[in-house]
Amino acid sequence: SKRKARKMKLFASRVPESHLLHRKLCLSAYWNNRQADNRLARNLREKFSKDTVLVIGNWSASMARFHKPIRGKGWRDMLKRHGFTVYLLDEYRMSSICPVCESSLENFRWVRNLCPYQCNKSPSVKCHGLLCCNNENCLKSVAKYEETTRLRKWNWDTAAVLNFRHILHGLQENGCVPEHFQRAQQPKKPDDKPKHKRKPATSKKAIPNKRPAPCNSNSDSKRPLIELLQGASFCETSVLPQQQSDRAIAED
Repeated sequence: SKRKARKMKLFASRVPESHLLHRKLCLSAYWNNRQADNRLARNLREKFSKDTVLVIGNWSASMARFHKPIRGKGWRDMLKRHGFTVYLLDEYRMSSICPVCESSLENFRWVRNLCPYQCNKSPSVKCHGLLCCNNENCLKSVAKYEETTRLRKWNWDTAAVLNFRHILHGLQENGCVPEHFQRAQQPKKPDDKPKHKRKPATSKKAIPNKRPAPCNSNSDSKRPLIELLQGASFCETSVLPQQQSDRAIAED
């Protein structure tokens, strides 16, 4: 304990106070996130049961301006850590089909644009979270009178969750996803052009270094200096004709 206390004092003396405050705030943020996760898991158990199966859409998005990051894989891992069974479901056309009549939904209400970098170009946009169904069956079920034109309105998230239930019932009864929620499989187009077979890579043979012939005095004057130096690096100790004549005179 005394040794740890000495280390802490030494660490506090070397690290500035701003770094210690930053570490303290990071630690408090970590514990607050853990407490929020535990509170969410406890509320789910109280509202449903211990053997609850959670179905979550596989929608994901990259970082967007002026929006908080969406928690995806970390949230699923947290639920699995607390003992929940989590399944992923494809969100194809989840919020574009009416859960009652299976017709298409559309946006109809114009609201003020809240994006600060787009409000000048388009001051009003269609509300993304509010949808309506124009099918006559939905109009008759909602209308109090025969000649009314009241629309069946849906929240974007509510319609998606109800369509989740339709998919789960289809998987339980028929073992497949309903047709209006399936992705269209595009057939592969046959290639008109024949595929050229790739030639096997041939190993390059090592080319032996050819030694240049001994240089003559007449040709040396015409050759540049770089070639002479390159040739000298490969030549063995060769005797020029002028040197041979000098040796013969010395021997005599």
